[in-house]
Amino acid sequence: MAWELAGYAVALLCLTAAAAIAVGAAVLRRSLKRWNAAVSRLDREAESALRQWRRLGQEAADTVVKGRELLEGFESFAEGGRALGEAARDAARTAADTAHLWSRRIALHMAESAERQKRRVGEALDWSELLWTLWQHARRRGGDAPNSSPRQGD
Repeated sequence: MAWELAGYAVALLCLTAAAAIAVGAAVLRRSLKRWNAAVSRLDREAESALRQWRRLGQEAADTVVKGRELLEGFESFAEGGRALGEAARDAARTAADTAHLWSRRIALHMAESAERQKRRVGEALDWSELLWTLWQHARRRGGDAPNSSPRQGD
């Protein structure tokens, strides 16, 4: 009976060990399921984060392209402004030169006109003086001649 009892004890021990192994395996399986679920959740979250990063990267690339286009537009605008400024400067310089030339020409014309006017006024004065002298001379000569007017004889 001692052998039987020892056999039962060994059997009980084997059953206990098997039960412990089964319980351990079940616990391990449950832990592995949780780990697998956690890994699956992390995988989904990582995939979602990766999609968001890709979208963000694409938006950043689009923003860089638009920024470059904007800078190129500003560069063209600046070149146009520079060309417009140069044209305005050239136009202002031409206008100033033209105004200066016209001013000199008008001043020269006015000086010539003033000189002509002085000569004409001088000539007119000379003529008026000559006529005055002739008139005075004619009056004096007429005063020496006998009066032929009918009124004086009355």
